[in-house]
Amino acid sequence: MTVSYQEDQKEKLAYYIKKTHYKDALILAKNILNLDRTESTSYQIVGRIYSLMKHHKQAIYNYKRALELNPKCNFSYISIAQSYTNLGENEEAITYLERGTKIVGNDPLIFYNLGIIYQNFKNLDQAEVNFLKAIQLKPYFPDALNNLGNVYHEKMNYDKSCYYFKRSINQNNRNHMAFHNLANTHRSMGIYKEAIFFYKKALEIKPKQIESINALGLTYYDVLQHKSGIQCFELILGIDNTNYFAKRNLAIGLVKTGYFKKAIKLFKETLEKLPNCTTSIHYLIQLANYDKNLYVDELFNKFFKIIDS
Repeated sequence: MTVSYQEDQKEKLAYYIKKTHYKDALILAKNILNLDRTESTSYQIVGRIYSLMKHHKQAIYNYKRALELNPKCNFSYISIAQSYTNLGENEEAITYLERGTKIVGNDPLIFYNLGIIYQNFKNLDQAEVNFLKAIQLKPYFPDALNNLGNVYHEKMNYDKSCYYFKRSINQNNRNHMAFHNLANTHRSMGIYKEAIFFYKKALEIKPKQIESINALGLTYYDVLQHKSGIQCFELILGIDNTNYFAKRNLAIGLVKTGYFKKAIKLFKETLEKLPNCTTSIHYLIQLANYDKNLYVDELFNKFFKIIDS
């Protein structure tokens, strides 16, 4: 296979993947693989395309073939683990990553991915250990610092949480999630002014990040700035008018500012799509006097049926 031919195929592959033409990409990748089955990278590429197609078992098969050809490749261990995680087989994912630490050695990316898996199923102590190892091996690692900050937030160790989020931001001041998470921590601590400041910093970087807009709106409600909160939820609905959690939260602000009929309409719309939303039912019970079509007994029965189920 000539170098120019290889480069041409890589360009085509990159184009197909960028355009999400995964079937075309897979055909091309398999053709390249058939030309030389001793090249581990070719198996990795085929595995990656299967992963993008969510065919995780086929992805694992090809990543394992790549690993047989190059046992010290950290990418293969990580990719196999991610595929097992997508199949819900976390223990198998951990097994491969731990095997990788023994064969590859002290690889920060392997420890980082171990940390993510442990964090996802709430083994926070092991997540902490592995993120710390990753950072020790690779001090410039903003994502690991951010994830470690989340671990400490879940452990309610807010001082450490803030410390690691700030370190992450110092390494990458365009990391909107680190600002968002730092804001979450300040909100959990009841330091609302700082929380609002950091949510706004996150939104300067990514203005349409719904998670940050929603959290900012709720924080405005925390400090009784309901009009500012309402603006946040209206902004979300301008981005995605099917976001019924935003409709519910907007309705709560409308209740607080006396717009009861508008609030009732939004709560009803929310219940059409989220029939088990007890918050909406709770508010409609309180607002029954403002709408003759609201039946309190029926709402109470529905509320307690959801609670008891």
